[in-house]
Amino acid sequence: MTKRLLIALSLLLALLALLAALLLLSLPQGAPWAPPGPGQRPTDSLADVKKLTQREVLMQALQGQPISLNLPQEDLSGVAQDLAGRLAQAGARVSLSDTHATLEASMPIAGTPLRMLRPFGNWLNARAVLRARPEGAPVLESVGVGRLSVPPALALWIARQVLAHYDLLEPASLGLAALDVVRFDEGRLQVVLKWDDNLQGQTLALALPPEDWPRLVVYHQVVADTLTAIPPSHRGAVPLQTLIAPVFRMAQQRTTQYGLAASESVNLTDLAARENRAALVVLAAVVNRVVLQELLPPGLSEVSTMPGASVRLRGREDFAQHYTVSALTALALGGRVADTIGLYKEMLDANKADGGSGFSFNDLAFNRAGIRLGQRARMDPVALQFRLGGEVPLTRDDDFVPNVDDLPEFLDRSQFNARYGGLKDRRFDAVMQDVDRRVSGLPALN
Repeated sequence: MTKRLLIALSLLLALLALLAALLLLSLPQGAPWAPPGPGQRPTDSLADVKKLTQREVLMQALQGQPISLNLPQEDLSGVAQDLAGRLAQAGARVSLSDTHATLEASMPIAGTPLRMLRPFGNWLNARAVLRARPEGAPVLESVGVGRLSVPPALALWIARQVLAHYDLLEPASLGLAALDVVRFDEGRLQVVLKWDDNLQGQTLALALPPEDWPRLVVYHQVVADTLTAIPPSHRGAVPLQTLIAPVFRMAQQRTTQYGLAASESVNLTDLAARENRAALVVLAAVVNRVVLQELLPPGLSEVSTMPGASVRLRGREDFAQHYTVSALTALALGGRVADTIGLYKEMLDANKADGGSGFSFNDLAFNRAGIRLGQRARMDPVALQFRLGGEVPLTRDDDFVPNVDDLPEFLDRSQFNARYGGLKDRRFDAVMQDVDRRVSGLPALN
């Protein structure tokens, strides 16, 4: 009986191995469905996307007002191509019908774990078809990888694992939940986004877990007290370092206090990182004139009134906004996502005919410095607290933000293309390498 069982198991394993081999051989293909290439940059027709970068619009959205976006197929396809190339050296394209959207992607198989299958084909092709519904997010109708058809439920499960690996599952889920209406109509994607009260709390939770929300009240009070002590006539130009020093001094004190009082099982680094995150949420809210009470639940919304002020870096409010938002985005979504968002915002700003301020390397420099701050707040939190809030804090502009006086800014699209070619041009890379050198030399962030 045992011998028969072993034979049966051996046959079953052999059958499974054969089936796996056949499935693997069905994946590689000889030609790409969406060949990699230079992606189309955002154009005037993507002007609607700029709504998602405007503080006033975002605050209205968080209060329940819907945001409508109308995006053409050619721009969607171009951005998909650019992002696929930037993130995975792949190609991608989007096509829209009256009821369906099709996303195709192609990756050189040499860049995947399946590179041993190159004799059977050089490309790993994938296709996903989405069907619009009267309300909410579209339905994933079919998925194919090479000649293999993948059950949509399995594809969604794999997608969730990938997003979770890169800490993007929560923001992706939030974005899907905010989709009120999605339509595919005459080569255009029409989207209505709407945040209800529940999604508002989830949005704040991206930046700070709910169990840490009481920490916000502490740092909010520190900033309010600091601004109150400044004469009203001087609040029109408050240097950001005026707020950074007391906020991170409080973070250092709280980390030390709770670290000593807690049991040995408490990780001091994790505790410091949680304090830093709460401190940066408050700083970003104040700098960007976001009213914290409107984000917190009723039980925590009884906080001191924040005096009005214009918080600045190197004399400019927009620099302080870029810096703090990038720090918070890097904390919540990672440095690569924060950098990509910053790049696309500048490309949208290059459309001066649509009211853009122009492409500015200055903004990108403050984005990169803010990303470094966010990364240090998480990866080296105790040292950052000491540097920014210690007994001898480093609070000069030159200590934590780069000098950008000589960097080009306010370029329209034609000027940017003529001088720097594009985001993958060596001339653009040379400037960004210079920016990274400046950021790497900042004493407080290294």
